[in-house]
Amino acid sequence: MNFSKISGNQIRKNRDNMQRNLNLFTLTYIAVFSLIPILTRNVIPFDMVENLYWGKEWQLGYEKHPPLFAWISQAFFKISFSIPESLYVLTQLNLLLGLFFVFKIAQLIYNDRIKSYASVLIFMSSAAAILGNEKFNATTILFSLLPATFYYFLRMIKFGRKTDAVLLGIFAALAFIGKYISLLFFGCMGIFLLINSDCRKFIRTPLPYIAAIVFLLGISWHVYWICSNDFVTIQYALEKSALAKKSPMFAFKFLLMMCFFFITSLLAACFAFRSEKFSGEKKFKLSEMLRSTNFIYKRNENFSTEEKFIIAMTLAPSAILFLSALFTGMRIGSFWGSAMMTTIGIYLVVINKKSPNISLLFKFTKWMSCFFAAVLIIKLGVLRRVLSDSHPSYAIDYRAVSRQIEKDYNRLFPDRKIENIISDKDTTPLHIYLKDYPSFYNPKIHRTQGLYTEKGDTVKNGIVTFTHKNADDVENFRKFYDGKITFENDINICGEWKLHYAFLKNTHR
Repeated sequence: MNFSKISGNQIRKNRDNMQRNLNLFTLTYIAVFSLIPILTRNVIPFDMVENLYWGKEWQLGYEKHPPLFAWISQAFFKISFSIPESLYVLTQLNLLLGLFFVFKIAQLIYNDRIKSYASVLIFMSSAAAILGNEKFNATTILFSLLPATFYYFLRMIKFGRKTDAVLLGIFAALAFIGKYISLLFFGCMGIFLLINSDCRKFIRTPLPYIAAIVFLLGISWHVYWICSNDFVTIQYALEKSALAKKSPMFAFKFLLMMCFFFITSLLAACFAFRSEKFSGEKKFKLSEMLRSTNFIYKRNENFSTEEKFIIAMTLAPSAILFLSALFTGMRIGSFWGSAMMTTIGIYLVVINKKSPNISLLFKFTKWMSCFFAAVLIIKLGVLRRVLSDSHPSYAIDYRAVSRQIEKDYNRLFPDRKIENIISDKDTTPLHIYLKDYPSFYNPKIHRTQGLYTEKGDTVKNGIVTFTHKNADDVENFRKFYDGKITFENDINICGEWKLHYAFLKNTHR
């Protein structure tokens, strides 16, 4: 709609209607993408299962990641009556918080609701916001924490308030104990503070130092944990990237995933900023729309300090990561890109320098949401049925299996809780469906603290679960736990696959 050709009252009425429609759409969007995995999956993803068996120990760190996402998962799980599927709601609430801060950043720059909503819609139309946000883990927690950190940085440099500097330090600390890759963004923010002439004056004020002190105090306890535990998380990160097999193909794989995640955001910008001559046409040429839309930063344009910051934080971290991987061959996670450019909507609004056609953009975002919803249903529902015969984790009814295990255990040990579970990857989710919510241990995958007695030699009140296709696996299990098995049983899963569970007297380390 062209707001310049209608009255002021009609503009306000249309904007109010659009705001109500966008708010309703956002809530529907969050609800739908919470329900799809609940209805199509038989179990929450392994990443979120990990969150819970780490989070229940409430440690200051874990062997793979910093602890924040595990703590939040555990807390939300408990306040949601220990329903595992509640974590899908947490996933979308995390995204909703990120969208709120994206909107607030755009408002801070423009004080224009149309441009602010356009910034949110452009990001919502991306695969990153849907397929890259399928689960809540160390990567997706940055969907909310990075925009929050950017927002308070911009408020600090715009208003010069100490409160904003403190909040900047707090959210930066939260992002760091969410995932260490956030340090890349903080480094870019520091460089921007040094090289931007308008920001450089803040170096002579206490504001950046207040933020730095709050940040360091906020992460000090976790740094102490890292040092006390032989830098285990750093070792894991090195093993996954710097010390792993090197190849420049990791860089191109990352770039390919970035294109996949955000190509629809660029298409959304085409609809938002298409030329006037195309705005009334039902048919359009994509090539003409692409030419009428700006995607590239131009140095000769006049950008404010806040706009330059958005351009830098949208492009620089991904570019640095790509070039680092290209020249060193280090391995970088393909899905890291999902949370790298949450400000892409603001970026595209900034560099186009014109008012977006919010109606067309809204329609396009709804189309893309329906398309990605269909993709997600096919991926989670249809694929699960196709793979259920060859991968037991797609076929196991974890609730039914848990009730069977509990029935046998309570019959043999009516006054004893299941304190620990030793399982393979396929049966790991059982720990969240068992009512006793036992601690998890697998010497081949992970080891959490707090599973042993004070003497450190045994695990008491434990059960063992694993999947198998032949009797030899069960015989090998019996030999390993010779004399410790008090009860065992098999449950048919699908085809030749069976789930074996056993109760132990105690388990040697």
